[in-house]
Amino acid sequence: MAWRAQPFVRERISALHAQGYRKVVLTGHSWGAWLTLLLGKNSAADALIVNAPNAFGNRTSPYTGRANPNFDFALSQFAPAMDDVSVPTVLILPDDTEWDPDPAARGAIAEKHFAHIGSPNLVIVRPPGFSGQMAGYLPFFDHAFDQCIAEFLDNPATRPCPLPPIANDDFRSILDLKQVADADKKRVESGEDLVGKKFGVYALDAVLRRYNYVSTTQRRFDRRTAP
Repeated sequence: MAWRAQPFVRERISALHAQGYRKVVLTGHSWGAWLTLLLGKNSAADALIVNAPNAFGNRTSPYTGRANPNFDFALSQFAPAMDDVSVPTVLILPDDTEWDPDPAARGAIAEKHFAHIGSPNLVIVRPPGFSGQMAGYLPFFDHAFDQCIAEFLDNPATRPCPLPPIANDDFRSILDLKQVADADKKRVESGEDLVGKKFGVYALDAVLRRYNYVSTTQRRFDRRTAP
């Protein structure tokens, strides 16, 4: 299916350039990310954003409940797919035991490939504080990496992406307790500390969860479908 989708995507990239767009970035997630890899050569795309590429399914088959016999292809076929990539690329490989056989190994394959062809790249492997194939969808990920990715697309150059500093006015800046000095001393130890506070919970589904702590023993749950 990915191979059959290539001609259409190539035509769209060329059409956008013909319309006068200065730069066209091709991006995809999971299956779409694998297609993006296949289109990384001999296309008019100026850069790629490849998020958690996978075209072979997760570790356990949802149909049989057994091990997916194709799961390891996401690793064994990754190097051949990378061989088609010759433009500046952002590659995101979250810590993901269910959909990625080995994020570190795939990251190493990508870095070796980019070094060999001398192509600018931004390889984000197992970013701290993130896990799961959908990690890139969280507002935390956007806060942590949006500026770094945007700067790369404007001026492609191989560089690290350091985490932003902690900001008291932005909860998204804390991704790991290790970022917080004396974190153990700041833990909530009593329900009294939560009374009167409201919390929004970000999850990887279509539900926005809001919790309202009305007393030390009662938490009100507001379930809403996200737009």
